[in-house]
Amino acid sequence: MINQQGLDKLAGLPGCSNDSCAAAFNAGVDMFMVPKEWKGLYENTLAQVRSGEISAERLDDAVRRILRLKNRPESAGLILISDRLERFAAYIGAVSAEQKQQALAAWPGPVTWLFPRSRTVPDWLAGAHPTIALRITAHPVCRALCEAFGGPIVSTSANPIQEQPARSAEQVDAYFGPELCGIVEGELGAETRPSEIRDLATGRVIRGG
Repeated sequence: MINQQGLDKLAGLPGCSNDSCAAAFNAGVDMFMVPKEWKGLYENTLAQVRSGEISAERLDDAVRRILRLKNRPESAGLILISDRLERFAAYIGAVSAEQKQQALAAWPGPVTWLFPRSRTVPDWLAGAHPTIALRITAHPVCRALCEAFGGPIVSTSANPIQEQPARSAEQVDAYFGPELCGIVEGELGAETRPSEIRDLATGRVIRGG
């Protein structure tokens, strides 16, 4: 993790500036703490991810770090959330128009559908499953994050696997403390239970909501 002072020092390296340093991410930095003038760094980092200048291996490492914090096995898989179906296109295998409409009828909302995964979906994301868990969220902050990123984001409960999900920023901090660089401000959703999980191929409810 690098703070603003560290970023100022990196700005003197070849190819780096206060608002761009792909080399730092590729060298192993997971997070930048930039309390001011962060937008340029965010936009440049996003462009570097999309162009491949920041390697896919580093993105894989970032998600694996979440799994380590939660003590969650890779085989369990994770959920992807988005603000619209089109953002899931690269993650989905062959599905019919009727199946898409079936999922959309429950979205946006607290229903997670298991879609057939595409060949490019990594195992650390889908786990040891032939499907990938997807949800179009109704939460305004999560929707805004997906819109700003231009793609889906990983969703998982804020707790180590042996603990109850956090319901406040204070509880998140108690669980993970210095391992996090920050907590996004926003209200909790209205739901008090985990999302319902349904299999798209059969309609079967895997986990009740």
